[in-house]
Amino acid sequence: MDFPTNLIISTIPQKHIMDKNVESFGEPYTSGVDGCLLKIISEVLKFPPNLNYGKKDENGNWSGIIGMVQRGEADLGIGQIAVTRERMEVVDFSVPYTNQDVTFLIKKPGLLPVSWTIFCPFEGSIWILLLCALIITPAVYRLLLNVKVSYSRVLIHFYTSIFGKSIPVKDNSIKVRSLIAFWIFFALIITNSYTASLLSYLTLPLHQKAVKNFKELSSAVRQGTHKCLAITGLSRLRYVDEESIRYLGEAIIKNRWYVERTKGLSKDQISVTTAVIDLRFVLEMLTAELNSDSYIISDDALFSWSIAIAFRKDFCCKTKINRLVERILNAGIYEKFIRDARRRVQISTRRKISHYRVKPVCIHDIMAPCLLLVVGYIVSILTLIGEIIFCRISGKFKRFLEYECPLHT
Repeated sequence: MDFPTNLIISTIPQKHIMDKNVESFGEPYTSGVDGCLLKIISEVLKFPPNLNYGKKDENGNWSGIIGMVQRGEADLGIGQIAVTRERMEVVDFSVPYTNQDVTFLIKKPGLLPVSWTIFCPFEGSIWILLLCALIITPAVYRLLLNVKVSYSRVLIHFYTSIFGKSIPVKDNSIKVRSLIAFWIFFALIITNSYTASLLSYLTLPLHQKAVKNFKELSSAVRQGTHKCLAITGLSRLRYVDEESIRYLGEAIIKNRWYVERTKGLSKDQISVTTAVIDLRFVLEMLTAELNSDSYIISDDALFSWSIAIAFRKDFCCKTKINRLVERILNAGIYEKFIRDARRRVQISTRRKISHYRVKPVCIHDIMAPCLLLVVGYIVSILTLIGEIIFCRISGKFKRFLEYECPLHT
């Protein structure tokens, strides 16, 4: 049977997937990953791609691809169509030409406060262990000494050794020298690790913790701190067994947090508290258009869908298209379309990104050390004043005792 030459193909204009363009001499053509795939199929099977982009209703929404194929208004449907059980009841599908998982994109939260980065290199538990080591080690050292030394003096010696000052040894026994040697090695490792980590924090400040998976996203939506936009057609989320995902789907339907694929996504729709659920490829292309360092795509996947071409149930030449799609896949042509699309977007956006300006260290960056220094000076001054007052009070009290209670010899 000869391949028909008057096919009607249903699709919806989608950026980077099925773009509708017009050449300089007025001839229309398609671009995008699925547009390039359709172009190869039409050239090999020698039929003109008579595209039907559907119709817009009064609300600006397009009629669906599957509905047009089911009603016989189109012979084929293409445009990142996921193969589902419900759709297989009304249309047939070709062999899948790609697999896409459904995930979400969200903007990274703000940077951690730079002024307190002196505490960031170590976790709280590490700081507590270091404090315990600084308190216990001088006590053990004092017990091993054969001479009596005040604990405060030993504590100061061990504390200053962290910054490279030597520890005066008043006992040459092996046990004391071994303890000091282990402490100096420990202090060397800790100080070098802290210095390296602190420099990395100052060079590249860290972001605050962001939502990483669907469970955290569902919890944030439940608490009212986040909202989640989704492409139209993800209403099946409410039928998932997992309760957190089911709640997320119900929240999307209740609040009508939908995004029309034909309208695309804009930078203003995505924020620190607004996530967008879509196919991974679509989100990757979006991050390539935007500043990819400011947005993150979750590694968690909600679904993994097989993407295929939709056929009318009584379409005659399904086998020919299936064979051609398999040849395209085996040659890696469709993957090349995806790589080329990403590269084009990266090249076009690279020109828009300005070079980062080198920023010198300012007072805000060293606010925490300055505050600690001021607090230390205040504590020292208050301690000095307290000692002076104590000495004067104790001196007066001593003279009072000598005057009121003289010693009789």
